[in-house]
Amino acid sequence: MALFRCNKCGHMREVGSNYIGKLVKCPHCQQTTQIYDTVKFVDALIKKYIIQSKEIKKLQKEPTETSGLEIQGIENYLTKEVDIYNTKAFTHVDMYAPIVEWFENRKIQVQINEEAIDTTGFFDEVALSLGDNYSVLKFVSDKIKYIQNKGFDNVKLQLSNKTTYEIEQIILFCKQMHNYSFIARYHHQKNEKTIHLKLQTAPRIKEFFNGI
Repeated sequence: MALFRCNKCGHMREVGSNYIGKLVKCPHCQQTTQIYDTVKFVDALIKKYIIQSKEIKKLQKEPTETSGLEIQGIENYLTKEVDIYNTKAFTHVDMYAPIVEWFENRKIQVQINEEAIDTTGFFDEVALSLGDNYSVLKFVSDKIKYIQNKGFDNVKLQLSNKTTYEIEQIILFCKQMHNYSFIARYHHQKNEKTIHLKLQTAPRIKEFFNGI
């Protein structure tokens, strides 16, 4: 896979490998951005992490009190066990500094949005569910996005042309969104094969479905 990240608005997503190296306009702000190989990107981060770990171990041997305290703080973030889907640990500058440096070495401007890497709450749970079964659930997210952008808050999902498996997955996803307060109301009319959703009006919910 390949990685797209807009240098202007921060929009990020995975795209097909056939886009690697190409210049593509951001769907949100129209800024032209280059596509990177995801594997090479991750490999660069891993190498940077290894280098930093070695530097930390080297600095730990130095006797100065100040450096010892700083190292201990960094080490706590690098070594403690965290739930990556529900943590603020990634907002610590030492966690994303290698990524920033990787882009800056390639003359790419980076602006960190700490709200986007704060995984507390249920945004990541819903995002994971959507991503794991995107071919089926894209129907739901696209419909919600369309209705939101029209300024309405009532969504009707017609399931009559869906398979039994697709219906089951859509129902589970809608229930999850309701449980996590992503939608205000969920009602499944089995006889009519429809689902009615009442959308939340919170800006962060709208931004989620618009990929911001």
